[in-house]
This record gives sequence, structure tokens and C-alpha cells, in this order.
Amino acid sequence: MHQLLDHQAKVNSKKTAVIFNGKSYSYLWMNDFAKALASFFIEEKITRIAFVTANSPLNYLVYFAGSYAGIKTLAINPRLSNFELINILEQYRPGILCVEQKRVNNELEEFAYASGMKICEIAENPLQSDLFAVLKDYLARDREFSPDLNGTYIYHLTSGANGRAKFCEHTAGQVLVYGQNRADDMGYHLTDHLLISLSLNHAFAFSYQLLPAVALGLTVTILPGFSPEAVFNELNGSQITSMAMLPSMAYFLSLYAEKQTNFSHSIRYALVAGDALPLSFSDKFKSIFNVDLYQGIGMTEVYGYAQNTPEKNKPRSSGRAFDSTVIEIRDDNGVVLNAGNIGNVYINNEATVTQYLFQPELTKDDIQKGYINTGDVGYLDEENYFYFLGRKKQIIIRGGSNISPIEVESVFYLHPEVLEVGVVGKNNPIYGQVVWAYVELMNRSQVTLEELGLHCSKYLAQYKLPEEIIVVNALPKNATGKIDRYQLQALANATAMTERQTVS
Repeated sequence: MHQLLDHQAKVNSKKTAVIFNGKSYSYLWMNDFAKALASFFIEEKITRIAFVTANSPLNYLVYFAGSYAGIKTLAINPRLSNFELINILEQYRPGILCVEQKRVNNELEEFAYASGMKICEIAENPLQSDLFAVLKDYLARDREFSPDLNGTYIYHLTSGANGRAKFCEHTAGQVLVYGQNRADDMGYHLTDHLLISLSLNHAFAFSYQLLPAVALGLTVTILPGFSPEAVFNELNGSQITSMAMLPSMAYFLSLYAEKQTNFSHSIRYALVAGDALPLSFSDKFKSIFNVDLYQGIGMTEVYGYAQNTPEKNKPRSSGRAFDSTVIEIRDDNGVVLNAGNIGNVYINNEATVTQYLFQPELTKDDIQKGYINTGDVGYLDEENYFYFLGRKKQIIIRGGSNISPIEVESVFYLHPEVLEVGVVGKNNPIYGQVVWAYVELMNRSQVTLEELGLHCSKYLAQYKLPEEIIVVNALPKNATGKIDRYQLQALANATAMTERQTVS
């Protein structure tokens, strides 16, 4: 993996690799400090590192330093609570944890003492932390690095259906090949300037932005995290040409930008992935920025595996499968289906997860002969464009008929007073499941439940209509910022039906 950065340090040494807090850092600077950090890990005899920090050049450096040093590197989402963090650390047992100073408390310090873990506290401006003062002593040291790429691991976390985090393992060798391949087919141009506001600790930003950017020698501007105001201000009047977001981020950015006047931007390629993209989100974004949203799809186990680009685009699809990716659509008996047939989605590519660390049974069940069982439902067309219909466990089966929650949610988003919506199946003794919708409305909206029900009836077949529409102040989100449908489904099944039916 580190070969990507080392190559750019030689051929694009003076080019800006990262802009952070208004300061620029060249490819040579990034590579030198990645090597210094790797030397620090080696001399401290660190074999496992974990980091849980907001976006900065530090995240970038830790990934490549881990590859140089040939150690295990775990990226942890900074949105997790300290309770969740310690639970993860108890399993992983890193030698050192890079963590923001504000997160360090007695409980974390007690765990570190008991487990022998060192805490590396990161300042609000990570480049002013004590760690960087230490690294300067390592810059002049001439060290040769020759790690075993097949024995050097990068771990990203994803949620399991049972609530237990899954440690998805990839080798540095896999990451190297993946980055090289995405440089060829991701749709970036050599002149692109990327904006990263997604968490670099998550596989989405890592695989869709960081890796191809380094492979191509692009400049990236890094924000500590996403907010509509911060992203808008960074885009306004700048030379940033590309960014990647969750669909909800694109929507909230559009709502913010709509209220602004006299702004300009240079965006040509706006990517969305991580969740289904309602058509209304695309329309809203294009009406404000005069740029299409290009949908892609991926998962932590295989990184991104399909993407629409300005050159290859079918807007209603999740994108064309990358040439290095094989998507198989199988029926419940494992038979591979032809194009156009809906079934269970299995994927094999250069980044197929090697194992779920600490979970051998899950590894055995979900990884079959090089293919990962995604748990998703979808289909391929004749040109290898993929259409995602939802998680199999979240597909609603009402009276034997399959209902995609994504389809119902897309209809709600056509209503101007709907801010966010989560649709789930509620257990029902007659039909098996019925449709329930949890809706967050725009501020001070006076829309009634009856109006929302009538709105849905204009677009959906009778059997797809929500049996219950519940207005909430805010929808629950998971650590990556997506609507937590598992929590909503549990809530629905724990809630008694009211006498009122919003749609009969």
C-alpha cells in the first residue's frame, strides 16, 4: 500500500498532497512523515495500532505508516462512544491508541494501564501534537522498509446484525492493487482536486477518495468532518472539482446552499454511496449546483464495487460494476441468475475481505469460495450495471409480496415537507409484515398524517402503502450517519398498533 505514496513522493514530490486548515503539505512531506511514523512504531515494538480521530493529515499518515512498518492498523469511527470504543479495544488489544485529548477519561486510562496499551493524545490541531514533535527526531534516520504485504493488515469496522462489530481484514497487498485499479476506472481526472469530509476512518472515504487520489497524485482538501456550512464554504469560489458524500449529506448540503446567494463552485464530479439515493435528492442537488450526482455502491468487506461516472452513467442504477469485480445474483438455492432477475448479491473482487477477525464462524458462513454474501437484494442489467433494492433482512414481505423500503422512502421524499424518512417492516399476525414509516418533517411543518398518506397513495400500489406513519423529532442514526433501520424495526415491533391507520 505504501508504494502508492512512495511513488508520488518521487514523481510529484513538490505537488500538494493535502490541504488542511489552510496549510498545504506536499507528497514528499507526507511520505517523509509516514516513514518517520513507521520508524517510531518499529522502534517502540508496536505490532498493532488503532486510531480514533477526526479527519486530518494524521489519518492519512497512519494508514501508510502502518503499511511501511508491516503492522496491523485499525481505523475506528470517531462517532462511536467511549463505551463502544473500549469494547472494541478489549477485543483488538492495540499496542498504541491515537485518540483525541478530549476523549481521554479515567475509564480509558484505566483500560490502557490494565492492558499495557499506550495512549497517544492528539491535539485539536493534530500536527501540533506531541507525536509530531517526536517524529521530527525520526526524519533524518535512514531506514529500509520491506514489509510482507500479505502479512500487513488494515482493519475497518462494520456493524453486525447481532450488534457485534465486525473487524474486516484486508492485506496491504490487496489495498495496493485496489488503489491502482480504482485509479483506472473510478472516473477521476489527473487535474481533479478532491474534498474529503467523510470520515477517513471509514472504508468509504478510504477506498473511494484516499486510495485513488494517492494512486493518481491528486490534491485533497481534508475537513475534520461533514457539516453543510463547512462543505459549502470550502466549495464556494474554490478549485475543488470532486467530492464524495452519503445521499443525506448531498441533500442537506443542497438545502443549505439553496439559502445562499452569489456563490460559485468548480465541482464536476459529485459522488454518493453508502445508502440508496432517492431521485428527489438528485433533482434537488442538480437544481442548486447544476451538476449530476453519480451514484456508487460498496461495503466494508469489498470496498466500492460499482460506480456511475460522467463517462458511464445510468442514473437509476448504483453504477456499473468495476472490471475487477464479479457480481453474482443468486436465488435462495445458490443458483446464479441471468441479467434482469432479482436475487441475493454475492461479490468477489481484489479487496474481498480475508476474514472477520475474532469471528471464524461468521467468516465461514459469509465468505464462500472467494465470494462475500452481502446480505443485499438486487439485480444486474445486460451491461453489468447494478441495481440495489435493499438489505435482505430489511426487505418487507407483506402477504408474500416483497416491498423495497427504499422505494417507499423515495416516494416520501417527493413531498416538500419531508426532511428524512425511515421505512421498516412491522411483524403482523395476518400478513407476516406490514409497512411502517417514521418521518421527520421540515421545521414548523403543518402537514398532516392524512396528507402524507394521500401523497403516498398517488405513487404506490395499495399493498405497499404504510399502515402507520409516525412523525418523530429525529431519526436514529448509526455510527456512519445513516438512518438506523434496525433500531427503527425493533421500535416498530415493540409498539402496539394504534386505532388510527394513516392509510387504510
